[in-house]
Amino acid sequence: MVIDAHLHLRDDVYVGEEGTPENLVRMMDEVGVDKAVLLRLYVPPRKAMEELQEARDRYPDRFIPFFYALPDFSEPTLKLMEEAIKKQGFKGIKMHAGICRLESYIVDPVFDSASELGVPLLIDPAGDYQNTERLAKSFPKAKIIVAHLGYYLCSDGTLLDRFISLARDYPNLYLDISGVLLVDKIEKAISEVGYERIIWGTDGPSNQPEPISFTRKEMEKVLKLGIGERKKRAILGENIANLLGIENNE
Repeated sequence: MVIDAHLHLRDDVYVGEEGTPENLVRMMDEVGVDKAVLLRLYVPPRKAMEELQEARDRYPDRFIPFFYALPDFSEPTLKLMEEAIKKQGFKGIKMHAGICRLESYIVDPVFDSASELGVPLLIDPAGDYQNTERLAKSFPKAKIIVAHLGYYLCSDGTLLDRFISLARDYPNLYLDISGVLLVDKIEKAISEVGYERIIWGTDGPSNQPEPISFTRKEMEKVLKLGIGERKKRAILGENIANLLGIENNE
């Protein structure tokens, strides 16, 4: 089973028509992606939840929605998050440090609740390895997926090394390899952290050059690695399936 663990629904900020549910499924079919963790950003949490529910209900065998945890003045985010997880079948939580900083006075209640609910958190730390370490240490029961090996399209190998070292030292950290320019750092992460905690995603869809080619290129990053086929299968889907409790029938 191939699972894209980092796929965005249309948001009209960065993702346009290519991010409609229909176009995402069409792209997934073309490339050979069975399921995708679906995310929605740049709107209040309730609107994100409703749009993700609608997409999941239309394609229940393809999309796995993650709740968008963002402070909201209109209603309590934690209560809505619990509703999404317990009643609506959402499988995880998404936070983005570029939108909402990872400071303790903002995000710790979300991590505490996620720990109790037993669902993973996909965080984009935007290079903030200090707070990433603080969260890993403060919430050992939390299953934290660090997007982009720590920083999107990062050309600073030293910074990525810091995140790899954090994942090596904290067993509750997992590394998402979407948006990684330095492919040798993916190999280093597999070597130092273990392939079981490396998770493939695309951070798509992208029109660079277009969604199908982009997704194939991201998949090729794993397929061309000098590791065994079993490890490639794990990174391309089995690892996130195990983390989310999804039965792998393929």
